[in-house]
Amino acid sequence: MNEMLREEQFEKLTQKLDTIIKLVAGNLLKDAESKTQKVEILHNLGISTKEIAQLVGTTEASVETLKTRLKKREKMPKGGKKSGKN
Repeated sequence: MNEMLREEQFEKLTQKLDTIIKLVAGNLLKDAESKTQKVEILHNLGISTKEIAQLVGTTEASVETLKTRLKKREKMPKGGKKSGKN
């Protein structure tokens, strides 16, 4: 009985934390203009790919693709054009 009560309490706590995470993420993302910006913000906060996908409303594969594009963009010199140098 005691174990069952602990599991119920844990489940309720988990649900409440999930709600708080969604509210905070929603607030952080309200000014983001694109899905890519949303992914970038959440990724920079250390949120997992799975959680990002849930918060943004997309698939984990889509999040991975966007993260890959962001990494490539970070490696590019300012101005958005690749230089001939390695």
